[in-house]
Amino acid sequence: MKRIALGVFSQENATENMLEYVRRNHELEAMEQWRILKRPGAKKILLEYVRHGGLLCYGVEYIIFRLWPKSDTAEIMLEYAKNGILPDVKFLPRLFKLPDAKEIFLEFVKHNPDGLREKVQLQILNRPYADEIMLESVKRGGWLCYDAQVRMFDQPDAGKIFLEYVRHRHELCYGAQVRIFDLPDAGKIFLEYVKLGKPLCFDIQLQIFQLPNAGDIFLEHARHGWSFYDEPLNRLFRLPGAGKIIFMYVRQRKIDGVKEIVRAFRRRA
Repeated sequence: MKRIALGVFSQENATENMLEYVRRNHELEAMEQWRILKRPGAKKILLEYVRHGGLLCYGVEYIIFRLWPKSDTAEIMLEYAKNGILPDVKFLPRLFKLPDAKEIFLEFVKHNPDGLREKVQLQILNRPYADEIMLESVKRGGWLCYDAQVRMFDQPDAGKIFLEYVRHRHELCYGAQVRIFDLPDAGKIFLEYVKLGKPLCFDIQLQIFQLPNAGDIFLEHARHGWSFYDEPLNRLFRLPGAGKIIFMYVRQRKIDGVKEIVRAFRRRA
């Protein structure tokens, strides 16, 4: 049965036939979806369809959001989310109004953690359950756009979120790096960040000195061969364990490292 024959809609067992059809992972064309939508068993068929990875056309999504009871719409969208799918972006405002919106987004990030587009991330951050969804997303390697990173500091679990975020080798934007110093876990976050090979810019290098584990952070920074700016390099000599850091710096940067250390000594003289 390559396509649903039009005559099947008039058969007594049409619903069962169509259920069997979609269970075999067959795609439904837009016209077929529309015909199903008019049938008494529409919800059952479309639910089975999306459960097996089927995509609904824009028009059918529109009807489901506008005319169906919210509980039925939520059921369809939850199955969508389990396959890592969200409806058309135009329906997101209505999606957030569903009673199971939190569960839908949690399921979505579990199956497609990197799939939250910028606009969706920013809308989620306006919800009371934002920290739970974002934490689940970054735990699984999800990314955060620039604005989401900056606004994440309003969330109670911002420290946990950023710690998980950097563990998956994601870059922190400058605005987020500056505000991380306000978090109790700032030292842990920056240590994890440099351990994974991320460099620190001039301003951040200077501010790192206020953290109790500054020496550990700079040791990892040096281990990955990243350079120090002049002022941070001058202040580096005052840290406990400065010898280890300088040794690692020279070892990784070879002749360039030696030249930079010699220049730093001359500035101190």
